[in-house]
Amino acid sequence: MNLSRHTNLLLLQFFFCITGLAQRERIDSLKKILPALKDTARIDCLNELSREYVQKEKKGSAIYFAGLAMQESEKINYIHGIAVALARQARIVKHFDDDFIQAEKLGKESLSWFEKTDNKDGITDTYNELTS
Repeated sequence: MNLSRHTNLLLLQFFFCITGLAQRERIDSLKKILPALKDTARIDCLNELSREYVQKEKKGSAIYFAGLAMQESEKINYIHGIAVALARQARIVKHFDDDFIQAEKLGKESLSWFEKTDNKDGITDTYNELTS
């Protein structure tokens, strides 16, 4: 019985190590391709980096990349990029600060931007944030 518990603990630790390594590899690959990307592809990558950093529990980096995605989206009027950047910001304030009021405000603003574009990729995440 004790051996079984020990084995399960080792397997659990191994799983979390592999998951953490996969996230690190994903962040590294996104950062590696970022300099070569332009316009909307670059903004999509910035938003993905923000998402990955939230999952990695790196608040500062998540804020940085979501803010950069927002700035660059506004510069070229990339509506989908604005919608996703707002959704990332909503997730950040909810996840790290437990600021449900600000998260709801940002989430609703994100949805209003999603209404202005045919690209609905990511809208489900925004709805999930608002209902959970």
